[in-house]
Amino acid sequence: MAHWTPSNHNHADEYIGSALPFVTSSTAPNVAAPALPHHIVFPYVTRWVMIVNNGSGALRVGFSQNGTISNGPNSGKDHFFRVPASSATERLELKLKEIFVVGDGATPTYQVVAGYTNIPTKNFPTLTGSAGFEGVG
Repeated sequence: MAHWTPSNHNHADEYIGSALPFVTSSTAPNVAAPALPHHIVFPYVTRWVMIVNNGSGALRVGFSQNGTISNGPNSGKDHFFRVPASSATERLELKLKEIFVVGDGATPTYQVVAGYTNIPTKNFPTLTGSAGFEGVG
């Protein structure tokens, strides 16, 4: 008798078809304030994501709250990437259930555009350095 396994991030079939749309926008808090990053939770695991920075300052994007906040200049331990002012990322083929966004010395407006699968976020691991996912903070 076969054993049924619920959809999870390892099921390639979920990433073959077109994705369902997700869009949100806001004004990012300034990390220098200090302020906690915005926590964006997707309704399902993403197939891809794109970040648009409409502001005049850079935007930090990370995969954990701690990873998005800098550990100081020249620490070599930053686990975020920057989206420069008035620019956008390419379509990033990333499996995610959440991201964190904060202004890098400014309060830029931004948009997050994503395509998501039918995989429930409960079937996806939490990406954190303490769970063994190095490079996310």
